[in-house]
Amino acid sequence: MKTKLLKLSLVFFLIIILASIVSAIGVSPSNKIIEFEPNLKSEVTFSIINSENKDLKAVVYARGDYAKYTTLKETLVNLKSADKSRDFTFQLNLPKEEKPGIHEAEIVVMEFPEEFATESETVITATTAVIAKLKIRVPYPGKYAEAKLYAYGNEPNKKVKFVMPVFNYGTLDIEKAKATIQILGATYEEIAAIESNEAKISSKDEAKLEAEWLANVNPGKYHVIATIWYDNEKITIEDDINIGSLFIDITRIDVKDFNLGEVAKFDIFLQSKWNELIENVYGEMTVTDKGGTEYTKFRTAATSMPALGQAKIEAYWDTAGIKVGTYDMHLVIYYAGATTERVIETQVNIDSIRTSLTPTAQLVAPTSGKRDTLLMLLVFILIIINIAWFIYFKRSRKKK
Repeated sequence: MKTKLLKLSLVFFLIIILASIVSAIGVSPSNKIIEFEPNLKSEVTFSIINSENKDLKAVVYARGDYAKYTTLKETLVNLKSADKSRDFTFQLNLPKEEKPGIHEAEIVVMEFPEEFATESETVITATTAVIAKLKIRVPYPGKYAEAKLYAYGNEPNKKVKFVMPVFNYGTLDIEKAKATIQILGATYEEIAAIESNEAKISSKDEAKLEAEWLANVNPGKYHVIATIWYDNEKITIEDDINIGSLFIDITRIDVKDFNLGEVAKFDIFLQSKWNELIENVYGEMTVTDKGGTEYTKFRTAATSMPALGQAKIEAYWDTAGIKVGTYDMHLVIYYAGATTERVIETQVNIDSIRTSLTPTAQLVAPTSGKRDTLLMLLVFILIIINIAWFIYFKRSRKKK
């Protein structure tokens, strides 16, 4: 008995998953708004979409707080395979009065199962249900507006367009609506302030307020505060926008105190182009020769990048058995779901490693103390030889 119940539970679970993925029917529109009028009587029509072009039956019903004001003309709708869609209608009977705001009913359309469970045989049929929203909008007394904020464009040094649809849900017209937009930086300092156009908005109507801003700022996240004024009332909307893309640049690579056959230490310097702290920044360095042979793959420790600041990560390469020559360094920096990749040609010499990102003044790593001593000895010997030649030529002239 327990095994049978377990199997049935698994079957029901699979049915729920499959039913949520595959939908044989649809409903259109998915959202319909009716403006409230006292005692309004109206017919409302939706369509059932036969997305799989098959014979089917659909059960239709309403649920929710406003379902009591709906009367369906038919609760079972038949569709043939040739029917791409089929309309169904219900009667809407609104009350005399209602509190302001949005009230809704859900219109449920469910595929009707062709087989049902019996005592002798258990048959399970997966059914598909879709839901449409019927919204009743009751106006507010006097003047009342709601608004949204959209931003278009995010490239540095180009214009960002702000669009604010303003909806008048009051019973009175709005004579004048206008918006002021503040752009704030990472520390909430004001970067810019701009104003929109003006508009008059009739009751149950909408208007669009627009404004443009030249984003002559560093890439990063900025906070926007839009204040919409309408006939001595106001709406405040706050949101964040991104200007440019999150980016970390590789600016410099230093290799100091290097001798072939030892472990080379790479100091990799990074520059953040973003105006906020970026945490958990790390790199991966892979070195290959021109034939594609991989010699090392090293992952660095993680660091944090200050806003528009610099940081350093370190990578290591054991050059035991490595020959003098040119190699490719594939460097990938990982941060906040993004990456910066560079393939850098790297020249390995006996006592230096040079890359295209190594500063000119430090192209050759400093030599060891032994090499410095040898160089000084050679200079000293040359000085002695020059002095000896000088004395020799001077004595030769005196003899003559």
